[in-house]
Amino acid sequence: MGLYRSLIWAVFNAALFAIGIADAQLTQAQKLVDEGYKFQIGEGVERNEELALKHYKEALKLNENQIDARFNAALIYYGQGKYKLAGHQYNKIAKWAGTKQPEVGAKARNMLGSCLQMTENLKEAENQFRLAIKLAPSQFKSHFNLINLMVIQNRIEEAKEVLKTAKTYAHSERYEAIESKIRGIESREDWEPKGTKIAILALAVVLFLYWAYKRFTA
Repeated sequence: MGLYRSLIWAVFNAALFAIGIADAQLTQAQKLVDEGYKFQIGEGVERNEELALKHYKEALKLNENQIDARFNAALIYYGQGKYKLAGHQYNKIAKWAGTKQPEVGAKARNMLGSCLQMTENLKEAENQFRLAIKLAPSQFKSHFNLINLMVIQNRIEEAKEVLKTAKTYAHSERYEAIESKIRGIESREDWEPKGTKIAILALAVVLFLYWAYKRFTA
């Protein structure tokens, strides 16, 4: 019985020791993120994105689920135009968040969509925007980015339908910018056929006048 109790006590202490190590790693990871952020924004130190990234990478070695480290690193990569590296981090966050943290997952998928759009992967970008909207319908940016993508592709009627839905679930005055863009495109499309007709008529008049001039001066 004494040996059995000693064994249980040893296992219990080992478990406590392991928990202590894990907690220490989590604490150290958070400290690295805090230090990295100071370098990222230049808080009390000279701004240095590479040093910030170094801190975030070290934090992720200690805790791969340190979401702040991933978000901050992704933001730096995006700002540097390294969209594939940024997308990799956003994808990791999205998979971690799943459906248990929809707001986090939606933000990650929206930014992943932006990264894909910047690398001309428009079909998958649209898919990520739609997934983001499904996770968090009230987030404005996902709706806006989806609509903007459609406008870029000249899918105006689809964009207008999505805009109606967006206004229902994610109200924002910022839709006015994209509505103005749509009106501008539609206005040009309405004018172009008229403009073509006017140009043809003007050419016909010029040719007629030229013909008349030649006829009466011959």
